[in-house]
Amino acid sequence: MRSLHRKKFCSMQHNRRKKMEKSRKGALQSFRELKKGENSTQITMLIAFVVMFVLFSTQSGTFYSLSNILNVLRQNSALFLIACGQTYVIMLAGIDLSQGNLVGLCSVISSYAMLRFGFGAGLLAGLLVSVLCGAVTGTIIVKGKVQPFVAALGMQFIIYGVNLLISGGNPVYNLPEAVSWIGSASVLGIPVSILIAFVVGMAAHILLKKSTFGRGMYAVGGNNQAAHLSGISVKRTIIKAWLLNGVLIGVGSMILMSRVGSGQPALGGAEIQMQSIAAAVVGGNSFDGGKGSISATLIGALFIAFLINGLNILGLNQFVREVIMGAVIILSVIKKGKAES
Repeated sequence: MRSLHRKKFCSMQHNRRKKMEKSRKGALQSFRELKKGENSTQITMLIAFVVMFVLFSTQSGTFYSLSNILNVLRQNSALFLIACGQTYVIMLAGIDLSQGNLVGLCSVISSYAMLRFGFGAGLLAGLLVSVLCGAVTGTIIVKGKVQPFVAALGMQFIIYGVNLLISGGNPVYNLPEAVSWIGSASVLGIPVSILIAFVVGMAAHILLKKSTFGRGMYAVGGNNQAAHLSGISVKRTIIKAWLLNGVLIGVGSMILMSRVGSGQPALGGAEIQMQSIAAAVVGGNSFDGGKGSISATLIGALFIAFLINGLNILGLNQFVREVIMGAVIILSVIKKGKAES
C-alpha cells in the first residue's frame, strides 16, 4: 500500500516538473518572438522619428539648433520618467490613470515639507507619498482582486481630493533656491534635469532587462498562471511594479516642480497623464502585457516631445495638435498590432 502511494506521489511530482518545464520553455519561446517584434517596432519608430526631424528641420532653421534640442529634452525629461513608470504598469496589462494627479500631490506635499523641514526633507516627503500611493494601488489590485484600470481610476479621484484638501487649490511659493537650480542649472553644458532623467531611466532599464524582478515582470505580464507555476510570486511582482511606478512619478514630479519653482496642485494634470500613455504606446509597448522596454518608451517620449515642439514652431493651434497627436497614437497601435500578428 505504501509502495502504491509512493509511486503515485512520484508520478505527481514528475508531472508537475514536466508542466513547469513546459511553461518555462513556452515563456522563453514567447520572449524570443517578442524580442523580434519589439525590435521591428522600435526600428520603425526610429525611422519615423528621423523622417519627422528632417521634415521639421526643412521648415524651420531653429528646430534642429542645439539650443532647441536641449530645451526640448529639458522640458520633457520628467515626461520620460513618468512614462517609464507607465511602462512598468502597461507591461502587466494595466494602465495608471492617477499619474497626473499624483504629480500635483507630490509637488504640494514636497513644497510644504521644504518650507518646514528643508530642501532634502521636502524631496524625500514627495517621493515617499508617491511610493505610498503606488504601493496602495498595487495592493488594491492584488488583495482586492480589482482590475488595474478601476483601481487606478479610484485612486485618481482620491489623490485629487486629498490634493485639494491639503492645498485648497492654491500654489505654494517661497521654496528654497535649490529647487529652481535643478530646473535651470547645467553641468558641462547639459541641463541637470536631463542628467537626472538619464541616470534614473538607465536604472529603470537595467532593472527591467537584467534583474530577476524584470524577468518576472515579463513572465507575469505574458501569462501569470505560467509564471506562478514557474515559482514567481505574481502578487509581489504586481505590487513592486506599481511601487516602482510611484518612484518614477515622484522623481518626475520633482523635476517638473523645479521648472516652475513652486508647488502646484495642478502641476501634472491631464496633459502629462495622456502624454505618458502616448509615449509608452507610440514607442511600441503593448497593452496586452508581457511586452515592453524602457528603450521603446524613450523613443516614444522623444517622438512625442519633438512632434509637439515642431508643431508649435510651425504655429499650428492646439486643436490641430491634438488631432495629429491622436492620429499618431492610433497609427502606432495599428502598426504594433500588425507586427505582432
